[in-house]
Amino acid sequence: MPLRPANEVSWLPQQPRRSRSQSRLVLWFAAVAAFLMFLLGCYTVWWLGAADELRSQTLLWIEQRRAAGWHLEYANVRRLGYPLELGVRFEKTDVSPPGDGDWRWSAARLRLTAPVFGSRPPRLAASGDQTLVFSDETGSRRWSGRAEQMSFDLQPADGWMPNGRLIIENLKFTGDRGETIGVAHLDGFSTGDPAAAATSDISTWGIRLAAEGVLLPEAYSTACGREFARIDLDAGLYGALAPQPWPATLATWRDDGGVIEIERMALACGALTIDGEGTLALDGKGQPMGAMSTHIQGYDAALDRLAAGQTIDPHTAAAAKILLRALARANADGAATLNAPLTLQDRSLSVGPVTLFRLPSVRWLDTAPITQPTSPRR
Repeated sequence: MPLRPANEVSWLPQQPRRSRSQSRLVLWFAAVAAFLMFLLGCYTVWWLGAADELRSQTLLWIEQRRAAGWHLEYANVRRLGYPLELGVRFEKTDVSPPGDGDWRWSAARLRLTAPVFGSRPPRLAASGDQTLVFSDETGSRRWSGRAEQMSFDLQPADGWMPNGRLIIENLKFTGDRGETIGVAHLDGFSTGDPAAAATSDISTWGIRLAAEGVLLPEAYSTACGREFARIDLDAGLYGALAPQPWPATLATWRDDGGVIEIERMALACGALTIDGEGTLALDGKGQPMGAMSTHIQGYDAALDRLAAGQTIDPHTAAAAKILLRALARANADGAATLNAPLTLQDRSLSVGPVTLFRLPSVRWLDTAPITQPTSPRR
């Protein structure tokens, strides 16, 4: 029987022997991986349950709004956001208010999300194609378009008015008559409960708004046209405003001395800039009235535009220029600045002693009782 030489070398690779420390390390990593997989499984089960709860609560809220008369429709609803968010997504949403439905809003997708970790409030965001329809006694207008971002961060509810932060980026809508409206940037924040005030001396609800690149419909063209480079607003609601019934609750708020205090309003459109503060209210016929102290620049160009658009008579515009120039003073930069009150009374808008034009009647209190007009507090 042949024997193999003792020094014969095998050409097959030999498996290296693991040391005890290496074996323990492998077992440790395997245990950690198994534990992490267990935690991931537990988290997934929790997330599915929490997402289902959010979905159920959202659908319950929708049914409550439907019972109150709102039209809320959607084609499909599904969970989303795993692993870092809880959320639901609605497809082909359609919303309109109770009653005759003066407006209707549709969006391709609507998402409600809340972070699992972190302090960001729940966020409602619309994406894709959107449609707005407004109806009145003259007919309906339809606007279609989309926004790069449209989101609303919901703050804890203090009352009937939803509060939070609204962000809009690059919104552009085109109407059924070919005109375009939109806003390049809008950042708004509201807080408070409009129904909480016991007297008209208490501010119940407030809003801060900053917008850039605003393009209005042609029907709402102003003294400087349709385009606003900037709009800043900081205002508060004084007096209790109950959620319903409308419009009787608005008439009650007016009769109890309710007003809107504008702590700051700044507008920039074309050559015209207005910076001021004041008070707005409703008169006995339900028409807006108010008084503001303002600093105005570029009023000459605004008067020219009003005359060109036949909003005011050209002779009135010429006389107003002469009078306002006499009242204006140069500021630190040498620009002519008019420091004058801006008043709205009996639908007539005036700057200083000059009455410019009358505003169209607002019909939101046609079914409410008529009272004697009162002047807003300053």
